[in-house]
Amino acid sequence: MKKTSAWIAAVLFALQFSVMGFLFRPFFPARDIIAFSVSFAFWFVLARLLEKRVLRVIVAAVVALIVALEWDYFHRFHVTLDAQALACARQNWADVRGTVGDSLQSLFVRTLLLFFAEFALLELSKNLKVRAPLKILGFAATALALGGFLVARRTPEFELTFGTGRLLKSQKALTVNAAAVPITTTPLRIPPNVLFILSESIRASDYCDVPGTPCPTAPRTEALLPQRLPLRYMRSVGSYTSIALSGLYTGVHQVRSREEILATPTLFDFLRALRTPGDATIPTRYISGHFADYLMGRDLHADTMAPLEVLGGHDDGTLPKEATRGADGMLLDRYLEELQKSDAPDFVMLHLSGTHVRYFIDPNDAPFQPWTTIVSYEGMDQLRNKYKNAIYTQDKIVDAAVKAFIAKQADKPYVIFFTSDHGEAFNEHEAIHHGQSLHEEQAHVPAWIVNGNGAIDEASWNHLREHADRPLTHLDILPTFLDLYGVYDAIAFQPFKAKLDGRSLLRAPSPMAHAIPISNCPSWFECPIANWGVQKDETLLVANVWNAHWNCSNVKTHAEWLDTSACRELVEVSKGFYPNLPNGLPNR
Repeated sequence: MKKTSAWIAAVLFALQFSVMGFLFRPFFPARDIIAFSVSFAFWFVLARLLEKRVLRVIVAAVVALIVALEWDYFHRFHVTLDAQALACARQNWADVRGTVGDSLQSLFVRTLLLFFAEFALLELSKNLKVRAPLKILGFAATALALGGFLVARRTPEFELTFGTGRLLKSQKALTVNAAAVPITTTPLRIPPNVLFILSESIRASDYCDVPGTPCPTAPRTEALLPQRLPLRYMRSVGSYTSIALSGLYTGVHQVRSREEILATPTLFDFLRALRTPGDATIPTRYISGHFADYLMGRDLHADTMAPLEVLGGHDDGTLPKEATRGADGMLLDRYLEELQKSDAPDFVMLHLSGTHVRYFIDPNDAPFQPWTTIVSYEGMDQLRNKYKNAIYTQDKIVDAAVKAFIAKQADKPYVIFFTSDHGEAFNEHEAIHHGQSLHEEQAHVPAWIVNGNGAIDEASWNHLREHADRPLTHLDILPTFLDLYGVYDAIAFQPFKAKLDGRSLLRAPSPMAHAIPISNCPSWFECPIANWGVQKDETLLVANVWNAHWNCSNVKTHAEWLDTSACRELVEVSKGFYPNLPNGLPNR
């Protein structure tokens, strides 16, 4: 009986990671059987070799932690915690820091409970007698696993081990400079002052839609700007801030090399090259509630660069204790100071952050109840309530910034533009937060524009109205601003205009010139979960690592079809960008 119990305990202990690997992968090639076999042999022999109790305690603790981490990560994101996920976490530590902190307590409890179970299995396994040939086989399998010779897709414990090693590798720094933009004079006698408000993680479905209708998450914006024109089908080209921001300020799709992206001029490069008829420059300011690492090492070349570390954020990624209004409050204070510095036409981008995980709110003024910070499927409605409260809190910042901006203008022409970098998921399409997909909830964002004192002529405004109910992307924003300043057709800008993937929304509506690849996993960005797609007008093609095929949908009706016949054209186009589906199978 004692020997039987020992065998059962050793097999259960050795088999757990192979079982996890099988459950975690709905699609796996035959070579994964090798990985499962290697894993089983390694842990089976190790269970017998741990003759000292202190070693069994250490191994039980390590295994319990790995199992807890992997199950928790898979429970949330439906993929394993591997090198790809860990590299992404390092690259986007500002994003994940808060979530990791919130999870530590529950992770500790789960690890402790698992430790007792793992230790019990090892205690029972110590009575198992294993012959020498089996030990040799186990050591050989271990060498193969650690060398990675036969294990192309490793079981969870080896994925995590190899992934941890990848964190120690240094990241390659690039010093590619954007192409120089020629000096160009705007034909406008008085260029407009522009306030560009870029929010964070706001999905279109949780924001204002049509002016004049109730807007519980942003009531101040609704009351202050009833004349705003909503662009109801604006979409991001990625659901990570760095990717979305790069697409927005370069006007080109992001499925290209980092060198190409860095060589592409940004909106700020074009604006710095502009001159008024009196040969004056147009000052540009970028004020952000985010740290500069969101720019992925790129200099936007704004005349005033004020990311969060300049505003007073600490080196460890935290805010000073006196920042009771959060990073957006610090941003607003700096903006109000900048607003008084110049009477010349200028361009200001406010990059808000309070609606990012962990969702900054004023607990004394939080209308959406009950709310929670804990990320769990059981409490998803409460987590979404905190998110809505964060939008409500941020609306106070937007209200104050817009009021101060309009008051400053007097009779000068001005434009206010608002959008979000990407959306946010709350268990739609098996995802939480953002970065895991490009479906409706993570890529469809709010956008609106306000025009004052004749900044946009009637014909152009009518074209904007025509675009209001058409599918748009962030790639249309840069061309629109060039047109706003009257230089979209400037001869000096034509070589750059030809490379833009968007179109000016001040012109008569036209179909997208070509299909646009969208992705959270371009070659220059570490993503935790493989997902990408293609969009052309109303038709959208997307896939995730757990999908066996492309998903086809309509960005206006949100209808989804498993049959990709409606996206046949995009399936063919996708082959030029993606040789494989996110699950690793050939894109056929």
